[in-house]
Amino acid sequence: MQFISQNPTNNDFIQNPYKFYKNFISDDCLYFWQEYNMPAVFDYAGQEILFKDKRFGREKLKDHSNVQECHLNMFNHVETNSMLELEPPKHTRLRGLVLRAFTTRKINTLQTEIALLSHELLDDLKVENVDILKEFATLLP
Repeated sequence: MQFISQNPTNNDFIQNPYKFYKNFISDDCLYFWQEYNMPAVFDYAGQEILFKDKRFGREKLKDHSNVQECHLNMFNHVETNSMLELEPPKHTRLRGLVLRAFTTRKINTLQTEIALLSHELLDDLKVENVDILKEFATLLP
């Protein structure tokens, strides 16, 4: 296993991560990404093997969880119950509840209301210096 180092919060990496990843994408190696303190696989074949192997999953085992940084406590608390982070049967149960709540008919009834709200919000935007997330996107359901 080879060790790699790349700060995932580095602005250059965030703006263009492809430069980093292209160095590893054709390798069929298992790497140890030091900043994440975990193994990493970058090639398609290796990822396909991992995704199909039932021994691997999203949930962290309680006795194998990493030391968590204090500033992430609230985020991690929410993510613990995120449907995206859960494995069956918990994921399956939650997915069933969500699917019942968001039927095609229900979504279609919201379409007109969301379109009206979108037009209202767009009309209220300032001409210059718009924070599109704050003044538009987060206000939509």
